[in-house]
Formats: sequence, structure tokens, C-alpha cells
Amino acid sequence: MAKKKVKKISPLEKKKDLNWYYLLPILFIVGILPLIVYAQVIEVEGLERINWKGGATSLDFFSYFKSVVFVVVSYFSVILLVLLRLTGQFRFRLSKYDIKYYIPLAIYIVFVIASFFNADYRIVASRGFIELFQGVYVLIGYALVVGAVMNYVQNERHVKAIVGAYIFVGCATAVLGISQYFGFDFFKTMFARYLILPEYLHHIAETLEFTFGKFTIYATMYNTNFVGSFVAILLPLSFALFMYAKDKKQVVLSGVFMALMAFVWIGSNSRAGYLGVAFGFIFVILLLRKQLKRNVKRLSALLVSFLVIAIIMNAASGGKVLRRFGSLDIGAEIQRMGADRENRVRFENLIFDENSLAIITSAESLKIVYDDEQMTFEDLEGNPLAIQIIGQSVIFTDNKYIDYSIKLDEDKGKFNVQAYNQSFDIFFTEEGFKMAGSGGVLGVTEHPSRLSLMDGYERFASSRGYIWSRSLPMLKHTFFVGYGPDMFTIKFPQRDYVGKINAFDNESIIVDKPHNMYLQIGINTGFISLLALLAIYLMYFIDSMKLYYKRNLTTLMDYVGIGAFTGVMAYLGAAFFNDQIISVAPLFYVMVGLGIAINGLIRKQAA
Repeated sequence: MAKKKVKKISPLEKKKDLNWYYLLPILFIVGILPLIVYAQVIEVEGLERINWKGGATSLDFFSYFKSVVFVVVSYFSVILLVLLRLTGQFRFRLSKYDIKYYIPLAIYIVFVIASFFNADYRIVASRGFIELFQGVYVLIGYALVVGAVMNYVQNERHVKAIVGAYIFVGCATAVLGISQYFGFDFFKTMFARYLILPEYLHHIAETLEFTFGKFTIYATMYNTNFVGSFVAILLPLSFALFMYAKDKKQVVLSGVFMALMAFVWIGSNSRAGYLGVAFGFIFVILLLRKQLKRNVKRLSALLVSFLVIAIIMNAASGGKVLRRFGSLDIGAEIQRMGADRENRVRFENLIFDENSLAIITSAESLKIVYDDEQMTFEDLEGNPLAIQIIGQSVIFTDNKYIDYSIKLDEDKGKFNVQAYNQSFDIFFTEEGFKMAGSGGVLGVTEHPSRLSLMDGYERFASSRGYIWSRSLPMLKHTFFVGYGPDMFTIKFPQRDYVGKINAFDNESIIVDKPHNMYLQIGINTGFISLLALLAIYLMYFIDSMKLYYKRNLTTLMDYVGIGAFTGVMAYLGAAFFNDQIISVAPLFYVMVGLGIAINGLIRKQAA
């Protein structure tokens, strides 16, 4: 009888799972990084300066140090894994399940690097644009974090540690957000001002101005929209924990946590966040349908709590909550835009021809000519228009031009045009008339490629209609390689004065974000890099739906896995209207890695 061969077990295979403290870099990224607020003066020059608001410096509070710290900690998390592998304490996950995610992550990193070398302005591509700071190192860090979390998470204790970090950052944000909502903003106290300002800037503490007032939550995330993306990740997770709760104490604690997240969700006033959470909860209902039927009393108590929170917030804000939710009516938005298109006079073109300017609108046109230090006015057929001079303003006797007014300011070498509630300055230069745009740069209007079907709907979804109509055509030039990390602002047609007047009533406003994460990635690092990320999300979606849809949910891992998956889906839903930002994106990428890791562990246990 042949002897049965005994498989030799290597020392590495005998090793226990990693101790929880090796997860500290990941726990820091989740629990501490989003809370960092500290001032940094940034030098602005070159292409960045002429595509910004003007000025040689910019004072940043919410993004710069987050990006620096994230790069250090995310890269360290990967280096630590390598060291653990070299010392025989760890083995990388290399199953077919894992490799299928590594491949698109690697492709994404390759095209991020290629886009960096393709960038016209390496300073921005390296450290990121003003107030965004998502340069090449940050973008690579996002991919590294997904891979790192996939390997760090080896058991339920690791999952609990990361979930604990999410709960901590959620509660900290809620405490700060509730105070902001009711007008007791911590950052407006003198103690906080000195805390977030380095010593050499303490002299500006008393003069600091804050954009947001009562009845809105910006927390530590720069903009209320990003609070919406933040809570889109955490609200589905909090609901999954609430449904898992086994005893009264767990029910109460998880219910309180979800109530806090609901408060932040409502208080963000972010319609993108509202829609993202609604999208995520479609999958919550699908995957937890059996549990929902069995826990009617628990859900009823939660619903009552939610209604009480909404009523209190609505009453305190004078009805702002209901008005904000009411603005989600897409049909009403389209109807409003249709009425706006019919009633609003659009600016069709501004034609600069040396010392003449033709203003073309959907109602009529006016030509302004400056010759021999004399200004004359005529229609496009060359017929002169009679004028009256009242003070320093020129008005027209023809009722057809009653909405026009011209004011000359020779001392500053310019004249101001007011037409249909719009106002813009035209400057006299040696090359002829010029208009002031972003960064105070003088130029003439550009005519970029656009989606013409959006003409007249530029103000759709807070002017996203305009931004998307100019951003989508940019993808034609970024299929293989993008313009470079965070190069969107520099490459966007900032001199599209006509389009900006129609969309924002402001020809010099800066469009620094596409307000769509998918456009942001496709333009900055290329369409292929976007496809690589979408492949990860699609595979994760398919794996999760297959795993959980018919599964008998019993363990914490099951519920956290569903919470992670639905949180990712909610964030991706909000991403159609929100950008990727350093204050929130690290939480998302950790959640992606966590969800993939949990799915892998459950599959392994089932096998």
C-alpha cells in the first residue's frame, strides 16, 4: 500500500493573521484624515495663476494638508505590507478573485503616470490644483489604498477596527455639523481660529471670513456638496449595522449613529447627496428585504426618529429642508428650465474686431465702435442708433434697446456694458477691445466645442448643464492619456465668456471642477483610466449581488459587507453630480477595498 504524501507547511502558512495595530495607517486615513483643517499659504504662478481668481498666493484650510498626509500614510501602508512580507509575517492575496481587481488597479496607475508626463504644467499635475490638491501622488495613493485594504483585512477583528474608524469620524463630523447647523460653528470661535492657523498667520484670526452660515453643514470638507458624498458612504453602513444589532444596547447605539448620519445628510443641503443615498438604498432594500419584513417595529421607531429630526431641522431653518427636498423634482426642474429658456434673453455671441464689439442676443444685436476717440453705436446692418447721455451713462432712445446701458470709465481705460441684467467690462488695449476673464487676463471670447442640445439649458442643476456641455467634448482628446492630474481647470475653456454669462451671469467665474467624478477622471487621467476604475466597480457590483442577494444573512461580516457595498453604490450615485475630493475620496477607496476583502473572506469561508 502506497504511503500517503503529507504536504509540508511552510513557516509563512503557519503565521496567524496580522495584529490589528498593523491597520493603524488605514484607521488613520478613515478616522483622522477627513478631520484635518489647517492653513497653508500656496504660491500661485504660471498657468495656474491665469486660470484662477487672481493673486500670487492662496490660503488653503481644507485640502492641502489632507493631501500631504494622505500621500505619506497611504504609501507607508503599502511599504509596511512589503516589509511584513519580507520578514515572513504576511503573504499577499493572489487568488484569481484578487488578481482580477489588481489588473485594473495597475492599469489605472499606469495611465495616471502617463497623464502626469503628458501634462502641460507639471507643478499642478504633481501637487494638484488650488483648493483640490489631487496630484499624481494622491491619485496613485487612491489605488494603493484599495489594494492595501484588500490585503490588510483578514478576519472579523480587522473589519470591526475599520468600521470603528468610520463610526468615529461619522460621530465627530455629526457633532461639528450639528453645531454649525444651529449657528454655533466651532471654527468661528477664536480658539479654533488660532488652532487652525500657524503662528505666522495669527494676525488674521479676527478678520477670517466664513462662506457658510446657519442651517447648513460643511464640517471639515470645504463644501456642503462633499458632506453629501461623505454621508452617502456612511448612511447605508449605519443602516446595515442597525439591522444587524442583536440586543437592546446595540439597537440603541446603532440607531443613534444612524440618526446622527441622517442629521448630517439632511443638513448638508446637498441634492447630490440626497440622490446618492436614495440610489444606495435601492440596493439596501433589495439585499435586506427579508430582514426588513422581520423588523417592522424597529424600522417604525427609526422612521419616527427620522421624521422628528426632519421636522425639527425644517422648523429651525424656516422651511429650508422641505424646499431643498422639493427641488429634487426633475420634472419641475425641466419645466422651470423650459420657461427660463423661453423668457430669458440669451447671449449668442460677442464678436471682437479690433476696436469694435458686436453683442449678439436672441432678441437683437448691438455694435459698439470706437474710432478717433469717439464711440458710436449701430445695429448689425450698420444703421446708427440715437443715444442720450445721462451723467456718465449712455442710453438708447430706441425702445428696442431699452435694456442696454453703456458707462465709460476713461481713467481705467474701459467701459461697462449692462444688458438684460448682465454687466461686463470691456477694456481698451493696443490690440483693440478685450474682456477681463479669470485671473484678470484680458482676451476675447472663445467658442469651444459644446453639446448644442444644452443651449438654453445651461443653468440646469445649478449650471451643471453648462459645465457638462463643455466638458464632455473634452473627452475626445483624452481617450488614451488625460491632460494630467488635476489639470481640468487649466484645460477647461475659461475664456468662454458668452457661455459663462448665460450660465452664471459672470464672465470671469472660474470653472475648477466638472461636478461629475467620471468626467473629472476621464479628462484628467484619460478615458482608459476611467474604464479601469469602472471595471473594478462593475466586478464588485456583480460579486456583491451574487453573494448577498440570496444569502442567509447571519454574521456581522454579512451586514458590514452589504453596508460597504451599498455605501459604495450611494457614493457612485452622488458622483454623477459631485467631484472626487481629498476630504472624502480616501474614505470611499478604503470602503471599496474593505468591501472587496469582505466578499473574498465570505467566499473563502463558504468554500
